[in-house]
Amino acid sequence: MKILLRGYYGFGNFGDDLLLIATHAIVRGFYPTAEIYVLANNMDFCDQGMSGARYRDYIYRLLEGDVTIIDWRTRGSFDLEIHGGGGVFQPGRRSWKFTLQNIFAHIFRVRHIGKVALPVRKLLGKQERRVSKRSIGIGNSINFHNFFAENLVRNMEQLGRLDKIWVRDSTSLENGRRLGACCEIGTDLAFAHSASFSKLKVPATHRKGVGVILCGRKRSSLEMIEASLSHDWDCPPTFVFFEESYDADLIRTVSQAGYASIVWRPWSLTIDEFARELAKFSVVISNRFHGVISATLLGVPSITIADSEKLRSLQEMSPETKILLQHEGGPTIARQILDGKQLEGHGNEFYGGWEKNIRKNVLKLEAMIDECFKL
Repeated sequence: MKILLRGYYGFGNFGDDLLLIATHAIVRGFYPTAEIYVLANNMDFCDQGMSGARYRDYIYRLLEGDVTIIDWRTRGSFDLEIHGGGGVFQPGRRSWKFTLQNIFAHIFRVRHIGKVALPVRKLLGKQERRVSKRSIGIGNSINFHNFFAENLVRNMEQLGRLDKIWVRDSTSLENGRRLGACCEIGTDLAFAHSASFSKLKVPATHRKGVGVILCGRKRSSLEMIEASLSHDWDCPPTFVFFEESYDADLIRTVSQAGYASIVWRPWSLTIDEFARELAKFSVVISNRFHGVISATLLGVPSITIADSEKLRSLQEMSPETKILLQHEGGPTIARQILDGKQLEGHGNEFYGGWEKNIRKNVLKLEAMIDECFKL
């Protein structure tokens, strides 16, 4: 049996690497003898000094060589294709020139787009590179696609080929159904790491400092750095970056400001080594979805900079807790937490730990996986 895993893989993104490991473990558990292929990045845009190895080859290290890595140029057929979580269905940049094609796409909806695309390509003399007998998505998010979205047709085509997709939040469920996708509600695949991360937890009395996990090319990231620079810290924060290439500008800015930083480099670090660094913080501030989840699984209180629909969906996974909606107050709130002060009256809401919700999401994940592979 040949199985293809698809996602944002091979780019050195810690969150997506967690999802890849989880997806691989799930698939291997159900299909012990299957040939597993990973569709991954084919661009060597990072100079890693790896003695001729391609950047994406760190995947072999993560999965202990138990896969074959391919890229978009590879042709072949597969028995099962799995879109393994994450925000792979994003609208992209906005432009009026996509309006007409997107109006037609909304009329046809994803099921028809997926069916029409293949014969149209054949008519144009373009052969399909990869064909799968069955396709599913597990733990994905689907952001809103308007009539100006660059990636609407491409994403609708991919969604239309999925026999079913289990999304991680109700907003994605609504967006998917609006586009005509066959969706069910699930949760995020990162919760599959609950057991392994719990072993890395550090007692509260041994944790110290503030970890700031930021995502490159976001306005809130730059504002967070500026706010940190102007704040009077007894113990300056440590900035954490989940994707070296995407976060390169922020890494450079933080370095020039003299702040300490931790960068996920999958060729030189293991998942556990990087997670242990996160577990040492007293509190984490983040505008990365999996930055918050990772910290929570490690028992570290988190403040979410909810600057996007994706970040706001975190509150749904933990309805008993609150979420920080105004990122400007982040450094001040983190300082107050460390000082043991109350947060009321400061115009911001603290997104606390998820300890009592982790088990709920793990159970939801197990149910989602069982249902996926019963198809």
